[in-house]
Amino acid sequence: MLTKKLLSILFAAALALQVLAGSAAATTFTVDDDGPGNYTTIQSAVNGASTGDLIVVKPGVYHETVDITVLELVFKGEGMPEVDGFKEDIPGENPKIAIWGFNITGTGISIDGKYSGGNNIHDNVFRECGIYLGIQEFSEDDIIENNVFNGGETAINYDGDSGLKIRGNKISDANTGIKIDSMHSQNRVKEISGNTVQGCDVGLVLEDYTRVDEIYNNVFNNTENFKISPGPYFDMIPKVQSWNKANLSKDENIIGGPYIGGNYWATPSGDGFSQTHLDTDGDGIAEEEYQISEGNVDYFPLVTPRVEPGEEPEEEQPEYEDNSTEDNSTDVILPGNETNSTDDTTVDSSSNSGGSRKSSGGSSGGGGGGSPEPAKNVEVKELSQVFITNGKAVKFEFKNNATCVVSVDFDAIRNAGKTTTIVEQLKNKSALVPELPAGETYKSFNVWVGNSGYATSKNIEDPGLTFRVEKAWIKDNQVEQDTITLSRYVDEDEHDGKDGAWTELNSTQAGEDDKFLYFSAETPGYGSFAISGAPTLKAPGKQVLELQAENRTVGSVNASEEEDKGAEESNGVGKTLINIGIVTCALVVVIGLALKGAKK
Repeated sequence: MLTKKLLSILFAAALALQVLAGSAAATTFTVDDDGPGNYTTIQSAVNGASTGDLIVVKPGVYHETVDITVLELVFKGEGMPEVDGFKEDIPGENPKIAIWGFNITGTGISIDGKYSGGNNIHDNVFRECGIYLGIQEFSEDDIIENNVFNGGETAINYDGDSGLKIRGNKISDANTGIKIDSMHSQNRVKEISGNTVQGCDVGLVLEDYTRVDEIYNNVFNNTENFKISPGPYFDMIPKVQSWNKANLSKDENIIGGPYIGGNYWATPSGDGFSQTHLDTDGDGIAEEEYQISEGNVDYFPLVTPRVEPGEEPEEEQPEYEDNSTEDNSTDVILPGNETNSTDDTTVDSSSNSGGSRKSSGGSSGGGGGGSPEPAKNVEVKELSQVFITNGKAVKFEFKNNATCVVSVDFDAIRNAGKTTTIVEQLKNKSALVPELPAGETYKSFNVWVGNSGYATSKNIEDPGLTFRVEKAWIKDNQVEQDTITLSRYVDEDEHDGKDGAWTELNSTQAGEDDKFLYFSAETPGYGSFAISGAPTLKAPGKQVLELQAENRTVGSVNASEEEDKGAEESNGVGKTLINIGIVTCALVVVIGLALKGAKK
């Protein structure tokens, strides 16, 4: 059996021979419905053509679905001639058809073949129809580019192996925008980029067994933007290698922002991710990654860049440049005024913006970006951004003092570029823990560092944080200062059906001012935390005697105790005599009244 690599070599050689053979005899055919001496139908030109010929179609209306019976034809429309459609089906061959410049209004374009070395369909307009491209074995360099689709069942339907690029198309009001059918092998679609897919029932459908290298810089604005559809291979799950460019590139993106990264996610009702999430630094990228579905994450989702009146976004620095000097800016969103209508207050303490925004790898374990904490339980949250460079100490400072966390620090093992850390100070117990640790709770809060899965021992070491506690709280709750602790909730296996546990961290007092005590703590990781302390204990029913040591001696204390004891005994005898006298007087009065009554 021939290996796939050998087949590829033979296939490339065959293509080269066909190109050489075709180029020697290439002929241009002109189709003009009114032109004397020219072909009046596209089909008649095809019937007289040979491999590699060019068919130029002049302006006009051609009510025909052209049956392509010759390999490697090029169809060029001048002045957007209208045609019902094109159809090619030559079993076991390599079609390699190019079609551009047509207004297609009926059956659309359908191309089938065993192999493909560059079908190219571009700059056409489709009305109530679309493109079907099916390659049975494998293909190289198929392109569907810069077409406009309006209405119809499916705008672009691809069933083939490898090589396809879908770029720069505008799709609207179709039932399905783009559909990638089940592949015949594990080859990949190379790229889906620069497309606008809007007003469709479903924007993008992937059947099982499909593979796509990159999906980036697209606008999805549909009732349902992404769907996994079962196909014939039920045990294979569709795989998208990346929903964004690996690193941000400084270039205008599809919505006019300054960086090309991920995709713009919207819905007709206005509640899409990109419509409800923030850009706090003007780079046009959301501050959180977008969890599209299980295993599918857009780490650089596009949003409309935020620029304050009279301001320009800061100039971005080269990727992974170390910006050790910080120029913090503050962005406060008051409750009830947020774009995503949560009830929390957000404060941004970011340092200089620049370079790559977030690491594009990993999605597991309590990382930052999208917080699992319900927004209604967040009292206030503060953001800080710094560049993370391999081998350097990293410190996120929360200079707005919006929460009890002063800073988060660790040593970086790997580069991560511009990274966001979020502190969420909570109204009540976190929804991520079953209960709070013992003692009087001062504050409960979450810390999310970078993307989900970033803050692990593979990427950072020696993690810690600095927090503060109000002296007024210590006094009001009569908390012993040396009992103040920071605890972290740990659940090693979230799927084992067992609850985790609170672990007290090693904390030391780092300083104080008029209002606060400051503590630094070592922590094995980040996630959910609680600050607590133990109140002063008093024995029930007993008074605390304050003894002046300079005026009291052992002898005087003993003497005092004897005096108190004698006084208590004297008081007891006196009370007894008084009680006897009262009872005697009462008896005398009663007897006297009785005798007086008897005399009468």
